[in-house]
Amino acid sequence: MKKIYVLGLALSLFVISCNKKSEFQETTTPEEEKSVQPPLEAEKKDDTIEIFEVGKTITLRGKILIDKSYGPPGFGENPEEDEEIRVWMFYPEKPVQFYGSDGMDQVALEDNLVVDRLHIACYEDVFDENFKQKEYMGREVVMTATTYFSHTGHHKSRVLLSDCKVSFVDEYKPIIY
Repeated sequence: MKKIYVLGLALSLFVISCNKKSEFQETTTPEEEKSVQPPLEAEKKDDTIEIFEVGKTITLRGKILIDKSYGPPGFGENPEEDEEIRVWMFYPEKPVQFYGSDGMDQVALEDNLVVDRLHIACYEDVFDENFKQKEYMGREVVMTATTYFSHTGHHKSRVLLSDCKVSFVDEYKPIIY
């Protein structure tokens, strides 16, 4: 019986010592734990995917379309009772990858999130004024906008666009610094 007790005690001490951090072991600060780094070139799933940091202004080519979605009160949880809404979406010509934080304490839910559509988040009056809706609808355009992660039921994609500027592909003139 005494041997079993000694063996159990030794095993317990071994487990405890394995779980303790060495005083020489490197530790990370909370800021380092939150930061998400862009993938290395070798980690890219597809070399055609463009990679951007969320919270920055980006420029993409693609199409603007209207998607139907569910609005309040349940945003799709009760389709029979939820209001059907029209949402302006930007479909880039190829998938786009995002990493990082948008500065609103919204950290990527997945590392290096890849999306194929982006919700254009503008107020209706601003949108009508800036977007010549019918002219841009379904045509290839160049979109310059600031990105941020979704955080409410009103947002219809994982990454959204704000402060948008749109031009037809043939009218686009890049800014050269």
